[in-house]
Amino acid sequence: MTYDQSVRIPRPRPTGLRLAATAVLATMAVGCLALWTAVPIGALWFAAAVTTSRAGVYMVALCACPIAMLVWGVALSRVNGLYVRLASRDDSEASSPLDTLLVGSFAFAVLAFLIWYFVLSGTPTSTPWPDEVSGQ
Repeated sequence: MTYDQSVRIPRPRPTGLRLAATAVLATMAVGCLALWTAVPIGALWFAAAVTTSRAGVYMVALCACPIAMLVWGVALSRVNGLYVRLASRDDSEASSPLDTLLVGSFAFAVLAFLIWYFVLSGTPTSTPWPDEVSGQ
């Protein structure tokens, strides 16, 4: 090693910054779960609140749900940028924590839905069409 080559010794991050980065990461994790659960439920609630007809609810929900999810995703991206700055990570990394959290929360949401649908939901008590179960 010659004199002009310098060795970078990383300084430890202050505890406050590490705690803030951890809090932002936890916020991202909760926000990613909300993206697949609370945001669509909120969009459906909004659609039911602003319309009176059944067809109107479906049409409003068809537009409101993707828009709400897009807005929420942009907000998550901004929170991810804050985390990258707080953790002083390089922006050129192959994957950010947001990528991992989005994929993991999506897999969790699909798995939770499948468990609810096939295990916990039970059979419907009545259907609008005749079937073998209800005897109608």
